[in-house]
Amino acid sequence: MTFPLTTNLPPALNTYNDDDTLKEAVIQLSQLVAWTWYDDYFYAKKENKNEELIGKEKQLKKFVIEIFNLQSMYSVAFLSYGNETAKTAAARYSRCIEFLFKSEHENIDKTDIAPLEMEIPTLTLNQLFLGFNEKRNKKNNNQKGFILSSKKGKELVNLCVPIVETNTFMGQFSEIKGSSKDEQKKFIARIAFPPSYPLDNTKKDILWKWVTEVNETYLPPLLLPLGACS
Repeated sequence: MTFPLTTNLPPALNTYNDDDTLKEAVIQLSQLVAWTWYDDYFYAKKENKNEELIGKEKQLKKFVIEIFNLQSMYSVAFLSYGNETAKTAAARYSRCIEFLFKSEHENIDKTDIAPLEMEIPTLTLNQLFLGFNEKRNKKNNNQKGFILSSKKGKELVNLCVPIVETNTFMGQFSEIKGSSKDEQKKFIARIAFPPSYPLDNTKKDILWKWVTEVNETYLPPLLLPLGACS
């Protein structure tokens, strides 16, 4: 008897599966969550500390956490109560997440993040992941940053509406029902962003190695969010 599971990956996304764009995105979104859970900063752990970069990383981490949580909160408010104002806010934060993923911060306007009162970060996820990937890039002789900021990654982001879910460890892709051929957005990308559970120093070390070391698997060593398709 064959194992009865079958993939539900929408066929239109196969092109992003063939060249490992999807797999790399799953890995990096898991690493992104690990970074938000970790109570220290990448640039603070460097041998030659750069206080300016540490400050920029702190700003980016706080911004990502706030935007993700607000997107989730307003999405839940609309889904639960049909609040149209909440739906509009959820859409604004979704667009903001798209620009974060594509490292196009110049397209984020302060009106898009209201009522959040924060400066738009100058450090991008692509720049941050170039740092995270130092050892991996050296081993593979390349310069990979945040995959969703690459040309192929941006194509994928442009097809999706990101929705943040804080009550799950499993992300999902699903097709937008009734999407016409003329509409760019074809999929909902549900991003798992659960709160951290208690971590002792050993688990923190494992967490940090998952973010910055060369890993032979795309499966994280601890319970961390992963992607899936439905």
